[in-house]
Amino acid sequence: MRLSLEEKRNLQQWLEAEIKHEQREQDKEMIAESATVKPLNVSSTNSAIVESCSYEGRTYQLERRRCGKKACKCVGADLRSSGHGPYWYAYWKESGKLRTQYIGKRAPWQESSS
Repeated sequence: MRLSLEEKRNLQQWLEAEIKHEQREQDKEMIAESATVKPLNVSSTNSAIVESCSYEGRTYQLERRRCGKKACKCVGADLRSSGHGPYWYAYWKESGKLRTQYIGKRAPWQESSS
């Protein structure tokens, strides 16, 4: 059976979408297998790491943080119970510098509810 050029392009687009979908599913499975919950670790005076894992070349950490406001409940309290969050942050190196990006409540590999 011979396909027209348009049919071949449609087939190619469909295959590329299927491959991307399968790759995302494999990435999610790999994250689920490799993302182990580490004990809460206070990494500095202003943050505590709840969980850490790698995804798409970046390190992601679920952290509780202090906001820095003098009158806030998080000041002077144990971050394990009174810090803000936990929230996801991404870390990677770019041009020799450590870069950080706030991600939010959901990890990037978690599907949105909408």
